[in-house]
Amino acid sequence: MKFYRLSILLFTYFIIFFGQYGTGQSIQKQSVQLEKSVDQLIRPLIDSSRIAGVAVGIMRNDSILLLKPYGYADLEFYVPLPVNASFEIGSITKQFTAVAIMQLADKGLIGLDDPITKYLRFDAEKAITIRQLLYHTSGIKNAMEVPGYRNILPYNFDRDTVLRMIEKQNFYFEPGSEMIYSNTGYFILGLVIEKVTGKRYEEYLAENIFSKAGMTSTYLSDQQTIVKFRAHGYNNFGKLTRAEQPYFRWTYSAGALSSTVKDLLRWNMALHTTEKILRKSVYQKLISTGTLSNGSQLRYAMGLGTFKYRGNRVIGHGGDGSGISCDSRYFPEQNITIITLQNTYRAVSTSLLSEKIADILLPAVNPIKEKFQGELSSFKGTYKNNLAEVTVDVVNSELLIKKPGQRNYDTLTYAGNQNWSLGSDRFSFVLENGRPKELHWDLVFAYLRLKRSN
Repeated sequence: MKFYRLSILLFTYFIIFFGQYGTGQSIQKQSVQLEKSVDQLIRPLIDSSRIAGVAVGIMRNDSILLLKPYGYADLEFYVPLPVNASFEIGSITKQFTAVAIMQLADKGLIGLDDPITKYLRFDAEKAITIRQLLYHTSGIKNAMEVPGYRNILPYNFDRDTVLRMIEKQNFYFEPGSEMIYSNTGYFILGLVIEKVTGKRYEEYLAENIFSKAGMTSTYLSDQQTIVKFRAHGYNNFGKLTRAEQPYFRWTYSAGALSSTVKDLLRWNMALHTTEKILRKSVYQKLISTGTLSNGSQLRYAMGLGTFKYRGNRVIGHGGDGSGISCDSRYFPEQNITIITLQNTYRAVSTSLLSEKIADILLPAVNPIKEKFQGELSSFKGTYKNNLAEVTVDVVNSELLIKKPGQRNYDTLTYAGNQNWSLGSDRFSFVLENGRPKELHWDLVFAYLRLKRSN
C-alpha cells in the first residue's frame, strides 16, 4: 500500500513538473516567434525614420510574451530607447480618472447621477451629471474651442478658470442626447475628485490606484521635473521634428499622466483580472457602455472604449498628443493585453500598430454577412447637425458615404437591421413611414444624430 501511494505521488509529481516545463517551453517558443513577427513589423518604421521609437508590451494571462523597446528616446544624442522608458500617455489617463470616480462612488462619496453643481460651482443653464461626464454625453463645449482659452495655457491660474470660461458657452446638444469626446469633461472630473477627497488628483491616484496595482513609474507630468529615462517627443508631418511639450496643468486628469509599458501591463492585469482596484460589481459598471436618452447604446464605457476587432471583444483607449501616440488594449476573451507607446506623433497610428500585433495573436471571427433587401435609393441625401454633415449616395448597387473633410466617397458594408459599417464606424438609419429621417453615426468615441436635410 505504501509503495502504491509512493507511485501515485511520483506520477503526480512527474505530471506537474513536466507539464509545467512543457508549458514554459511552449510560452518561450511562442514569445520567440512573436518577437520575430513584431520586429518585422516595427524595425522598418524605425529604419525609415517614420517614428523615433516605440515600446511594446504583450501579456497573456499573467505571462509577459514580449517587453521590448525599439528606436530612440533621443534622436539628437542617439540615445536608444530603454525598456523602462517613461512616456506621456495622453488620454489613456481618462481610465484612471474614471476608476477614481468609481472608487469614490463605491464608498458613497459621489453619486453618478448627481449634478456636478453638488461638488463644484458651475453656472451653466443646463444641468449635467457625473455620469454624463464619464460617458462624454454632457454636451459641454470643449475648452479648446472657447475664445481666449489658449491665452491662459502658459500661466499657473487656478484650474477653476476653465469652468468660468465654459459655463456660459452654448452646449453642443441637450445633455444625454448625443456623445462627443470631451477632454474638458474629464478635466472637471479631476476637480470633483480633489473636492471630494481633499487631496490633489495625483496624490489620490498614487495612494489608491498606483500603489495597489504595483505601478512604480506612473505619475502626473509637469514641465519642470527632470525624469530619468523619459522619452523625448517628436512629430512627423513629412519629417521628424522635435515636439513641444503640452501644458500639463491644463491636460490634467484628461491626459497628463506618464507611464511605462511594464506599469501599464500591471495596470491592465490589476484592473481587469483582480479586485485590487475595484470590486467585481463596480468593475462591471465601469466597463458597461453608456445609453443615450433615446435608448441608443454607445460603445464607450467609463474612460474606456469597448468594441470588437475582427470579431474579438476589446476594452481599451488610446492617447495622442504633441510628440506621443499610445494605445492600451485588453482582449477579455483571450486575456491578452497589448501596449504600444510611441514617442512620435502621428506618422504611424499606434492603434493600427496594436491591431497588426493582434493579427499575429488572435483568430479572426468572421461575422455572418447579410445582404440588404430593399431599395437603396431611399437612403440618398444629406444628413447633418451643428457638429457634422455627411452625404449618402448609391452607385452600382452600393451605399456610399462622404464624411466631413473628404472629397471622395467610401463604401459602406451592410451589417443588418438598417445598420452599416465602415471600419470601426457604425451607421444606422432611423426610418419614418419607410423613409430615413435620421442617420446615427457611432464612432466609438462619439455618437452623433444627424437629421436628413433633403
